[in-house]
Amino acid sequence: MSTSSIVTAQPNISHMLELPAQRGDSTVVVTVGVAADRFSGADRVVQIELPAAVPVEAVAGFAAEQVAAEPGDVVLAGTSSADRVLAAAVAVQLDAPTYRGLQELEAGKATVLQLGGVLEQTLSLSMPIVFVCEPGGPSEGPCPELTQVSATVDGATVVSSDKAGSQATNLAAAKRIVACGRGFREEADLHIAHDLAAQLGAELACSRPLAEGVSWFEKKLYVGISVAQVPPKLYIAVGISGQLQHVVGMNKSQTVVAINSDSDAPIFEQADYGIVGDLYAVLPELTKALAR
Repeated sequence: MSTSSIVTAQPNISHMLELPAQRGDSTVVVTVGVAADRFSGADRVVQIELPAAVPVEAVAGFAAEQVAAEPGDVVLAGTSSADRVLAAAVAVQLDAPTYRGLQELEAGKATVLQLGGVLEQTLSLSMPIVFVCEPGGPSEGPCPELTQVSATVDGATVVSSDKAGSQATNLAAAKRIVACGRGFREEADLHIAHDLAAQLGAELACSRPLAEGVSWFEKKLYVGISVAQVPPKLYIAVGISGQLQHVVGMNKSQTVVAINSDSDAPIFEQADYGIVGDLYAVLPELTKALAR
């Protein structure tokens, strides 16, 4: 039986636990500073105690030493900045390549998306590979076997912190998402999307131009192959044309609703329901209807 190791400082990793289950792997979670009961469904958890005022990055080398991998095995890490540091440390420790866009695990091979989702590549697992993945939400299942270890710290401590004012958003775990695109003319106009999302109990996200072009959203909130790949029950694409790199990020949605003034927009090919109209008229009316 092959083994999948998950190295993470994130508490919600249901998606990363589901990937090894595709081929019946034994799953070991190496976690830094997170309680083991958050990883129900894993076979074993190695819990690294994080001393007070010590950042996750300071124990990355120690965490990497806890990961063992043979040909055929894989290592998964989340998309947070701390998890990416852990992934890099493991890759160095194992002399293993690192990939994003993991879609499927099978015996001896893995499928990833490349070139913005244009290319699907099959990788041989003749050597261990490290994958950076969307983590997912809370996991369910029996409590795993636990091993607790104390970290060897590399001498870094946090002396002060300045937290951003934005709230933490886990798009990968969201059940409903309202995603905004270039159909919005001004940042101030986003309030009508906020109103719809609030009525639905949905998270607000965006396409790439609104995060990287005009900086109306944080980068972590744009849906696409290079950032967030999401599987919500409901995905509402508002003013989004439907370019391939965006579609790859949302094509696992259960139900897709597209709202666009261009009847020929590619997003309608991906939608279960489509509304051709001006978003400035459609969104307020939709919000009112949902409030009744």
